[in-house]
Amino acid sequence: PPSGGRTWPRLNSYEPAVYRSEKFFKVQEELPPAACTNATRFRFIQPIYESARDNWALDNVKVHRYLPPDWSSSAAFAAGSVPASAKDTQDAQCCGDTDWCNRRLTRAETAACRDQFPEWYSGSRYLLRLCELFVCVTALVSLIKAAYVAVQEWLMRSRLPFQDELAQLHALVFQSAL
Repeated sequence: PPSGGRTWPRLNSYEPAVYRSEKFFKVQEELPPAACTNATRFRFIQPIYESARDNWALDNVKVHRYLPPDWSSSAAFAAGSVPASAKDTQDAQCCGDTDWCNRRLTRAETAACRDQFPEWYSGSRYLLRLCELFVCVTALVSLIKAAYVAVQEWLMRSRLPFQDELAQLHALVFQSAL
């Protein structure tokens, strides 16, 4: 990117409505001559992104010029000197608070996201992940069910749920204390 990474020339832009499908689309771009250098980098962005609603993927991105066919088995790639590493990907997923992050970030790690990803990171927004949402809904349903059982027990028998069990437990506790 020119200007020390602050601006990126746009190669192309794609309308979501055209590509909204369950299938992948092959998209091919011709690079302008000025972009054909040994230092050219590519960035794929979605300027407006809501992790709870938006999903997009890149698959099999290939650059056919200046890239040797054995790049993935090269010593530089194996040594981890290739900038786009698995750790960078995991960090981006965690900074974006996506379901693909395998843990929640600490406050210090969240603050580091702004330095690591200044192009798109705009601050932390805690969103419930699907598994967390499932646990919350399950807990809520369980509480509603317990309240329903308690009300029915009171209306039908004029007693609290588990009243006999509580009395037995109370007797056991006080009996063992003596």
